[in-house]
Amino acid sequence: MAIYFGYTKCPDVCPTNLSFISSAVAHLSPEEKKQFQSIFISVDPGRDSPDVLAEYVQYFDKDMIGLSAAPDDVDQVVAQYGAYYEKVPYSNSALMYGIDHTSETYIVGKDGKLSTILAHETPSATILSTIRGLMNK
Repeated sequence: MAIYFGYTKCPDVCPTNLSFISSAVAHLSPEEKKQFQSIFISVDPGRDSPDVLAEYVQYFDKDMIGLSAAPDDVDQVVAQYGAYYEKVPYSNSALMYGIDHTSETYIVGKDGKLSTILAHETPSATILSTIRGLMNK
């Protein structure tokens, strides 16, 4: 499983990493895809409703799951992975705020344990080989 924390209004970091993840997933065989799940967890539950997330993740991968929860629940999952996010007010924007957040991709093995943390903009080929390496364990 690949887990990414972000938000749908993110102007650059989230779309970039989600594109790399989806490109890697596109190269998995149908059998490999049955063993894999990508998950986008929103750190902006105030704007990212389940409907908004469902539409957003479809731009990247039709099988990607978009999750949102109450802020306390999001905080718990973020802390579990050692991730980070913080709301940053914008003074001259219709968005009113952005969110600084961790930009790593968390790769979880078949055993449900965190296996690898991939840096921002890890190439799709590296993501693909990481996923396949865990599938073959």
